[in-house]
Parts: sequence; structure tokens; C-alpha cells
Amino acid sequence: MLINKKSLLGHKIIDSKLKQCRYQYIQITTSGETIATDGAMAILVTPQKNVDESDWPVCEGVSEADAGAPEREIYITKRQAQQLSSNIPTRAQHAAFETARLVQTPDATLATTTDMDITQTLTIKNTDVSYPANIDEVIPKGKPLASVLVDPKRLKQICEIVSEMTKDNDSNIMKIELYDENKPIKITADSTGTDQKMTALLMPVLGGGK
Repeated sequence: MLINKKSLLGHKIIDSKLKQCRYQYIQITTSGETIATDGAMAILVTPQKNVDESDWPVCEGVSEADAGAPEREIYITKRQAQQLSSNIPTRAQHAAFETARLVQTPDATLATTTDMDITQTLTIKNTDVSYPANIDEVIPKGKPLASVLVDPKRLKQICEIVSEMTKDNDSNIMKIELYDENKPIKITADSTGTDQKMTALLMPVLGGGK
């Protein structure tokens, strides 16, 4: 199995200070999907499709016989995900080099990266984790009330500004209102200490894709 840096982005929502052990890990399923949750947020990333395991370079310590999907889920900590992401080469000559190859053994998973000059292997010991309920069961299904396309950088910018408005409140919250795909997203928030209200608008990206 191959995973890339984007598959490991879920580590950004993992809070190592959380007491629940099951929230300390990213789950890598046998199909290559990665799942991370802290109980309030969840990040799911599907496997990449532009690289096949047969494209991965042959290097010392990893045999062709090791290829294939893992037989069981893999659980990787925030620190391990950060280390593995750091090990994966960036802007390599071939897309296959921008991945880590995961090979399971009876006691651990070996995550190997290489640029053909430097080969590194991170050992991820098998962990028995009581992971939260099937995330797929809580993903909303059916037709949404509204669906809009937005620029994530602009959405982040607005959320950071609104957060400044609400940071002194007892609860740091804002309201998001969606109308239709052609109208702006409306975000409102209050500052209870100064009795002020903020309204922020974010225009959708029109014709930006599916």
C-alpha cells in the first residue's frame, strides 16, 4: 500500500492532550483511506489514484513479494504521522517517490520512503485501538440543504477574523448561513463584552467544478 503526504493531513486535528486514547491515532484502513477524529471534527482522505504500487521503486529492504493491501487496519500517532510526512520526498522526479510504502509484518508496519539516494523506514508497532464508531455512518447522506464552492484560503481568513470578534466570549462560536450556490455565505457573530455584532460574507466560486 502507498500513502502520500495528503493522506496524513488528519494529524493536524489530533490533540495529543486528549485523554481518550482512541482519539490519539489516525486510522489507515485496509483500502488505504485515512481517518482522524477528535470527537468534534473528522478528516477522511481517500487513497491517491495517480500512482500504483507497481510504480514504486525497488530498493533495499523491500521486496516485490511485500506488495498488496494490508490485512488489518493500521493506527499511527500524530508524532509518527508528522515524522512519516517529513520523510516523504517532495517534488520528486516521479510521483511514486512522493509516497511511503506500507508493509505489514506480524508485529509492526514498516513505512518506507526513498528518493533512491536516501531510504528511510519508520516502524509503526501494532496497536489495539478501540476506534470510534464507523465514521461513514455519521457522514450526512442525501440531498444537502445547500451546496456551495468556496476558496478554502478565503474561508480560513474570514474564520480567523470572526474568531477575533468572539475570542472574549464564554463560547467562541459563529453562525454560518447558506442560501444557494450563487449567493454569498453569510457568517454572523457577536461580541458579548462590547455588545457588537459582525456580519461577514464570502462569495462562492462560480463554475469552479463539481
